[in-house]
Amino acid sequence: MATGEKKKKKIDVEMVDPSPEPPQQRRKKKKSRAPEVNVDNPSPDDPSSGNPGEERLDLPKTKRRKLGAEAIELTGLEVYWKLPSLDPAERQAAALALVRELQAAQQTFEAVDGRVESGAERILLGEEHSGGALKSCAPELQYALPRLVRGVGSSNQCARQGFAAALSTAIHALPSITGDMVLNLIDKEIEVSSVMKGQDIKDGLLGRLFAYASIVRADRLIQNGMTEEQQKLAKHVAENLLTLGFKKTFLREPAASIFLDLSERLASSSLQKSVFTLPNFLEWLNASPEVGGADALLVALKLWRKLPDSLSSKCRMLPKSGSLEHLVQASHLDVLIPYLKESSSSHPRLHLVWNALADIFLDQGLVRTRQKKSKQKNNLASKEHSLITFWTRVVDESLLDSSHERKFLAMRLVLLFLSKLPISCTPIILSASFGRCLLDILSGQDNVLHSAAQQFVSDLSAWAEEDQDRLVLTIGFLQQSSSGKFDHLTKSSTVKQLLGKVISEESCLLAIQNFQRLFVSDAINATDESDDAQRMVASKKIWMVELMCSFSKQAISVSKSMSAAKEVTRFLAAHIFLNSDAVNTDKVKALIKCASGDVSNAEKDEYIGKLRSLLSEKSPRSKDDDVHEDLSYDIVEFFRNAWKKPDKGTVQRSLRDAIFQISSAIKKEESRNKKLEAMRSFLSQLFIQSHLEPGSMDDIVNELLICCNKAFGKVVDVSSDEMEDEEEAPSMGDVLLDIILSVLSQSPAPIRAAAEQMFGLFCGEITSSGLSSLLKVISKQTGHTRQEPLFDIQVDDDEDVLSVEEVTDNEASEVSDPEEDPETGGTDGKQQTDGAMDDAELSDMDDDAMFRMDVHLAQILKAKRSGEPDTQAQLVQFKFRVLGLLDTFLQKQSESVAVLTVLPTLFQSYLDALSDGHKQLSDRIGGVLNRLLKAKNYPKGSEVDMGAVKDLLQKLVILAAKTTDQKLRGLSQGFVFWLLKVSQATCGAADEEVVKTMLAALDDIFQKKKNTLPLSFLRDAAMRYPWLRGVSIGKLLNKCKDGRTDYEKAEAMELSTSVLKHYTKSGSKPSGSNETSSMAGDIEPHLPLLSELLILYLAKPLKKAKQASFLRFCVAWLEALPVLFPGRPLSKLVDTAALSSALNDYVFSGNAKATKTKLESLLSQDRRK
Repeated sequence: MATGEKKKKKIDVEMVDPSPEPPQQRRKKKKSRAPEVNVDNPSPDDPSSGNPGEERLDLPKTKRRKLGAEAIELTGLEVYWKLPSLDPAERQAAALALVRELQAAQQTFEAVDGRVESGAERILLGEEHSGGALKSCAPELQYALPRLVRGVGSSNQCARQGFAAALSTAIHALPSITGDMVLNLIDKEIEVSSVMKGQDIKDGLLGRLFAYASIVRADRLIQNGMTEEQQKLAKHVAENLLTLGFKKTFLREPAASIFLDLSERLASSSLQKSVFTLPNFLEWLNASPEVGGADALLVALKLWRKLPDSLSSKCRMLPKSGSLEHLVQASHLDVLIPYLKESSSSHPRLHLVWNALADIFLDQGLVRTRQKKSKQKNNLASKEHSLITFWTRVVDESLLDSSHERKFLAMRLVLLFLSKLPISCTPIILSASFGRCLLDILSGQDNVLHSAAQQFVSDLSAWAEEDQDRLVLTIGFLQQSSSGKFDHLTKSSTVKQLLGKVISEESCLLAIQNFQRLFVSDAINATDESDDAQRMVASKKIWMVELMCSFSKQAISVSKSMSAAKEVTRFLAAHIFLNSDAVNTDKVKALIKCASGDVSNAEKDEYIGKLRSLLSEKSPRSKDDDVHEDLSYDIVEFFRNAWKKPDKGTVQRSLRDAIFQISSAIKKEESRNKKLEAMRSFLSQLFIQSHLEPGSMDDIVNELLICCNKAFGKVVDVSSDEMEDEEEAPSMGDVLLDIILSVLSQSPAPIRAAAEQMFGLFCGEITSSGLSSLLKVISKQTGHTRQEPLFDIQVDDDEDVLSVEEVTDNEASEVSDPEEDPETGGTDGKQQTDGAMDDAELSDMDDDAMFRMDVHLAQILKAKRSGEPDTQAQLVQFKFRVLGLLDTFLQKQSESVAVLTVLPTLFQSYLDALSDGHKQLSDRIGGVLNRLLKAKNYPKGSEVDMGAVKDLLQKLVILAAKTTDQKLRGLSQGFVFWLLKVSQATCGAADEEVVKTMLAALDDIFQKKKNTLPLSFLRDAAMRYPWLRGVSIGKLLNKCKDGRTDYEKAEAMELSTSVLKHYTKSGSKPSGSNETSSMAGDIEPHLPLLSELLILYLAKPLKKAKQASFLRFCVAWLEALPVLFPGRPLSKLVDTAALSSALNDYVFSGNAKATKTKLESLLSQDRRK
């Protein structure tokens, strides 16, 4: 019992003892987890982040926590245990609960005039502290205040924050607490002496700092410092805060922050009396960078406008004039930079002095105001100049050239100033020096700041995505710092992702205009004429052009407009033609501001490549058969007055006249003339090309002008040297096709695109002779196989279509296989002799011959290494382009009889590509054929050559039966149906040769083992074409009887069953229709055979696996006969009596019993009739 009393007494002492335990003992004790407290609308309770005195006291009176199923009130000593909690909500709940208890206790105490029941309690609580200073407080408050003051000096969890919040709230809410009372408690309870060391002195100093912060943030004791008592308290607190700031470096910034908070609350007169007269305040104003650091600068900047002239003139950190311009002058920044560098001591947190500087720039008018434009512009320019000076000297020249901590500080500063200052200041903050530093950090993964830089880029991207203009400026900054290779150098996709977020044409145009200004600026076009400097300038210009092209393509995709692309093409064209003989330089510069200096050939080649890339762009608004917005004509028209007038009779003169004549005609047209627009686009492309590469398009242009005169005689009147007599001249469509083929073989992509567009509009005027030119290219052999062609293709080999085909057979064989003779497949004797050259012959070669051989071998190896295409590769590439033309022709002219002449060539080329292993080529040809199958129109009428249809049908049936390639079989079957459709639409009835071909296919399915044609092919054909059902039904019945195996008999039964279902299914043709009568006429001669079959296989059943096919066959026929012969009973068509007898003897099992019932029902219906 005694032991229990001792334990109980010990526990009570620990609970009542207000003194905090020493840190060493507290760490050794096992701590229990604090239970969760539910708080409504919690607010931060850290005294350094807000005013604890402003916390809400109107929250619910009972704060509860849940423990199991019980709800226990947060009262008594429990509130003290919750104040050090890591959870801000728990700390706030405990502070508010404690203050409410103290308020209630003080009200009760004052209601009884301060009488205390126990004298001992008065002695222990009231008299013990500060000579009875707490005697006006209730016992609970007399206990709470010392404990709260001691608590702010504890390092246990978040004790400082929790106890400081409770102390500040209590001072604010309880008028009985005076300033002297709190100051005496701070001096008594938080001891700081010279004998203390390490953690103890740190806890003491921080405890005093938090205690003084509680007085300042409570606001009730000091207010605005108008009374003498308030001034005295403010002076005492300010003096102690400033003293604490000089004791330890880590105390300077929080002490300065609380001191400034106090100064902001005081009136000007109070500041003069209580703060500015303090000796240590003068020490702060005059402190050196090593002593005061950035905190002294923070105090000086914040109190700058309130300081009297006598003090501000003595402060070395403030300019004597007191203006912003002088604060950021280069001479004064040399004084400030050492102070600002010391702000890195708060790493990784950003020091408060930087927020103060950002606010100064913001308050000084960097945001545009509603002034007159001229005055506003001049004022804003001067303010931005101040920011440029500050940023260059402080960040670019001081922080970036210093330690890792200060480089990290520079990253944080960029984000801070970007968030505070207007977007017009972004180019200043995102400087070139910072961009190079950032790229250096990101380029090396072993850099200490690599992860910090990645986080910075992520934060910068998040900031940029909030506004389209920010996106443009950020992309420009990242690319400018890396010469357009930011993603490549940093191994990321930052720029690509940001570019995808640009969703407005206005932003793209803004970016393009910014890069154009940078392109022509003096900063880029340096006066240094050294080779290295010029190469660097050219590199910068090229990546700027690449970015402009990227933004223009992005604008096309997001806005469906070509305005941005026109802006870039005009700019590129101006710099390409600027110093050429084609334009007047002064007039070009009057239209577009151009960069100074000459453009090198390599640089011009890059610009030409980008220009051609943009000229190939197609507006998303235009459909496939439409004429898209013409960027090439826009260039011709924009520089209309700048082009030098060519001499009469030259190609440029003829093109220029034709373009402007067509343009005038287009304006006069009431409705849109797509052919005129396409011709103008093609001529404009050739006009630009004739200036880029003079003489390369002369032959093409002369022939094209002839076509223009023939196609638009009333519109275009341009003389040409090659005008021919009308009688001898070929058709305009064929001439135009020859021009297009020539362009496709050797011209740049924009001209090829314009040529393909022209073909789509003029393909209806191409004759069979012109079509054979396309087919010749398609049928040209690209592999080494020598197989016998399946389709007879007649092409004039003497006709030259493209330059790559002019290679002779021997030359082609040497390119493809130098050791194989194309005729014999063996080795050529001469080649053997050359290949057998021995070492003796090589040794007889002189030095010059050996040198020439070395050069030759080096060229061969270089060509192989660089991947230069050989003749065969060029031919395959050209085939793809011609296939595109042929695809367009087949889609637009699918009803033309010329389609029938194209199919054999396409199928033979498809077979050749498969055998040569050209998968891409075979897929492309297959795509052309598939699209033709899906076309709505097809050839029909008297113009169709039925001989060609029959011949092609026969070969396609053979091909479908022989091939093992599924794609080829599908295409063959599809075109068999397509040809049957053409035949039926042309002849109106079944052609004898077509019938023979289909019946032969039916025989082959049953007779040839290697036949790959499925029965579903014939079933589908019979379902589509009624005449095929009638001619095949007799042959199918014979197969059912004479088949070699039960499998063949069952297959024939299944096929005939499928044919008959067409007449018995719902929605079929009614009895008596022409189709039904025709089918009945075809079946009637075979009725005896049908009756024989039904009785035969009932008496002698097939194999068990095939009996189901026979039963379906029986049901189908017995259902179809009454439909086909509506006026005749079933007994007149088949022997129903014998059939019934055989049916009774037939053994049905399993599911077949339902079939027996159905058959008996059909026979009984006939008997009832």
